[in-house]
Amino acid sequence: MLIHLLKLLFNCLTAALVTLALVCLLVLDTTPNIPLNWSPNAQLSNELFKKTAAQAQNGENLSLTEQELNHALNSIINRFIVSVTQIQFLPDNHLQVVSTLQYNKRLNFCFINLRLNIVNQGGGLSIEQLQIGKLKFGARAADVIFNALLKHSVLKHYYFLAQQHVKAIYIANNSVQINYTFNSLAQPDSDSSPLKTSNCAAPCNPAKNLPAPLLVTQPDTLEYYHQQINLIVQRHNPEQRLSLASLLQPLFKLALQHSSPATAINDNIAIIYAICAYVNRNEIPFYLPITQPLTQIHTYPVYLYKRTDQAKHFMLSAALTVSGGPHLADLLGQEKELRDAFSNSGFSFIDLAADRAGMKFSERATASAKDAKELQAIMAGITDYHAFMPVTQDLPEKLSNAQFTQQFDSINSPAYRQLLQKIDNRIEALPIYPQKTG
Repeated sequence: MLIHLLKLLFNCLTAALVTLALVCLLVLDTTPNIPLNWSPNAQLSNELFKKTAAQAQNGENLSLTEQELNHALNSIINRFIVSVTQIQFLPDNHLQVVSTLQYNKRLNFCFINLRLNIVNQGGGLSIEQLQIGKLKFGARAADVIFNALLKHSVLKHYYFLAQQHVKAIYIANNSVQINYTFNSLAQPDSDSSPLKTSNCAAPCNPAKNLPAPLLVTQPDTLEYYHQQINLIVQRHNPEQRLSLASLLQPLFKLALQHSSPATAINDNIAIIYAICAYVNRNEIPFYLPITQPLTQIHTYPVYLYKRTDQAKHFMLSAALTVSGGPHLADLLGQEKELRDAFSNSGFSFIDLAADRAGMKFSERATASAKDAKELQAIMAGITDYHAFMPVTQDLPEKLSNAQFTQQFDSINSPAYRQLLQKIDNRIEALPIYPQKTG
């Protein structure tokens, strides 16, 4: 009996290994279909962010050209695996994707070559044909395989992140049109600018977008608050930590005294940009409109809860919200932590909480002239950072990708969403924000 059992196990193992070997022979190639020579383009990334921010503020669909799609997709995939992807628009609103991935950096003879054709289907996209190595699949099998690969690979978090924000996606006029939702934490005033809806070229449900005022500030206003920061830090006792509240409170007090309802939003934006430039210094993303911050005589680290990373996340998220809207700040904040899960720093819900608090703060600061002046009055009287940043030190942090996956599975899981809701509840409970009734 034991001998028969061992023979059965041996035969099953042999069959599995033979099947695996055959699949590898059919899927893996010894040469790449595309030379693996992709490199990022900083100028294109800058232009893409500005375009995205402008379209977000105007309540428009995000429209991506062939060049922009290629750059965005290659930027994401190459964070995890050496690859090159080439996207090409075809007649009749078809999209062809050709991709080569290097299976292992040490194996220069082992590549995965993909080719797929994509078409419009309802409010989304569907794969018409898929080829992996020598294996070819029809539409139904291709959709099943591709969705399974997305949901069970390192890209699954990006897949779910896109699902959170994208309401409809389709091909039109040699571009990919993305109709996205606005996961904002703020409630706009009824007297704000009119709502705008997306202009869908294909059947889709237009997203109800937030008001989109042109959130800009004047260079002389930004320079003024840069100078005020310089005066504050000159008086700072170097033996003590420099709190973020020690910068925000006096600047908002000045804004309360000198700005009018017509200029209040402009002043608040300038304060956010100026403090972001000081707190983050050389770590400011190139796509933010903060050019050549004033040279500081003293450059002290700035703290929230005895941590500099929280202050940096708070102010950077606030600046991103002003530049591109809360949905873009939310997306970039979560994407940053997903990237960190693959590095030594790890995924941090503490950093993510600072991101979300910065979003909420920036929205209140710029929602309307009334909100801008009210926030100035509140911030002018604060005594410490507890007024705008809740306690978050009990939240998980330094999670590797394996640890994050084990505890939360993905950013689409109930456990992850519950923790985000817990963070948002703490933020919304702060006295500086209008409390919900009923």
